[in-house]
Amino acid sequence: MTSGKDGCALLCAIMSAVAVPFLIFLGALCLQGSHMIELPQAAKQDAAWGCFGSAALYGVTFFFAAGYKMKANKEPAARQVNLTEMQQLPAEGSRM
Repeated sequence: MTSGKDGCALLCAIMSAVAVPFLIFLGALCLQGSHMIELPQAAKQDAAWGCFGSAALYGVTFFFAAGYKMKANKEPAARQVNLTEMQQLPAEGSRM
């Protein structure tokens, strides 16, 4: 079971991984002046650079979230119990 922070990092990483290619695709469509994007032609150039900038920010978010996830997986559990067997004491009658 993951903690709340691990779950949040995983969600951010997944959403960022999906958003980056999608925003690059939308930016490429706007840059080419595609008719699939319903914007005035004058606004498509600025929209394309906005999509590319957002994709870059989502990329940074992905690397921070994935880095946090990898760091959290490497850390040991909060407490590791070190069990050692104690030496047997001699019987009562055999004392010096």
